[in-house]
Amino acid sequence: MKNQKKIANLIKNNWQAKLISILIAIGLWTYNYNMQHSTVSIAVPIQYKNIPDKFSFENPPPRFIKIKVGGKEENLNFSTGNLKATVDLKDLDEGPHEVSVSFDPQQLPENIEIVEQPSNISVTFEKIINKTVYIQAKLTGKLSEGYKSGRVIVKPRNAVLKGPVSLLTNINVIETEPIELSGIQTSFIKKIKLRNIDDKIQIISSNYIEVSVTIFQENITNDKIIENISITAHNLDPALEAFFSVKSIKLHLQGPLENLNTISSEDIICSVDLQNVRFDRESNSILPAETETGLPIDIKLLKFEEKLQILNIIPDMVSVRYKIMPEFEQKTEIIEKESQIIDKNKDIEKNKIKPDKKIKNKIDTETFDIIEEKTEDNNEDTEAVNEKN
Repeated sequence: MKNQKKIANLIKNNWQAKLISILIAIGLWTYNYNMQHSTVSIAVPIQYKNIPDKFSFENPPPRFIKIKVGGKEENLNFSTGNLKATVDLKDLDEGPHEVSVSFDPQQLPENIEIVEQPSNISVTFEKIINKTVYIQAKLTGKLSEGYKSGRVIVKPRNAVLKGPVSLLTNINVIETEPIELSGIQTSFIKKIKLRNIDDKIQIISSNYIEVSVTIFQENITNDKIIENISITAHNLDPALEAFFSVKSIKLHLQGPLENLNTISSEDIICSVDLQNVRFDRESNSILPAETETGLPIDIKLLKFEEKLQILNIIPDMVSVRYKIMPEFEQKTEIIEKESQIIDKNKDIEKNKIKPDKKIKNKIDTETFDIIEEKTEDNNEDTEAVNEKN
């Protein structure tokens, strides 16, 4: 008991000075510790795992994360070349995501500790699609005086691209690498590479094509320009109408005079292949877009094909605007009405609710209207067939 009292008296006696001494000691220890213990931020590269094949990053993802580490100042000068953080992207879908970043602290030296590190990063995925586009030869340079370039033929006519949907949506044409015409006086055929559009876009068809360029001398050979050749649509979806940027084209021909004098626009078929655009009945829309640009024109001579040479097509490309035929829009509206009525009936049966007379009369009336519309359509189709017969 006496010892306990002595200890208590020692603590109580002049306790303010003793408390100040303890605080000073703690402060000195903290100061000394901080003088020896420092922090530094290091950039750690990120390794992305399980990137989905069907998607691409909408924007470049972060390449590094910053991690703050601490330790004695003399120990902080260590090699960071082997450090890495990992981000697992497994089972992620299209759109924005917050994904966790993993960093194993065992990668650090024993006397180094993590003070601060990010737990998540943001990434956004978009769809990767394939798209068929037209190939256009890029001609540069000036021909010899008195010579002109005529028809340009590329084989194949199309290339297949693979890339993010945001980049490919507005791309309809891919150009070749430049083809130099300076000083050339004769027609030629050349194999050339397609131009790279973007690092994110891959050419999955052949990267090399064959380009045939017609060169002719002005005012020497027998030639003729045929005007007002109508354009026809080839492989057009039956549910669509096509409107071309020009109604007709001109054709520049070369060959024997007796053949040139007898050929006319009626002996020429001018067409544009529209197979890449279709009417989607589920969404009631035109896919992939309502307009196309840079579509090449195909020419077929019905006579003298072996004797006449096509020097030029003016213009050699057109744009097309598409519109849904009215009868297909009407059918879509009928299908939607039928679907709405079926859904109403299903809800009534599922909930076992007895519909009141107003709802039942409305449903019966809508059903009758649809049957009546279908009957009128069938009658019109029958009359059309009878008129043809």
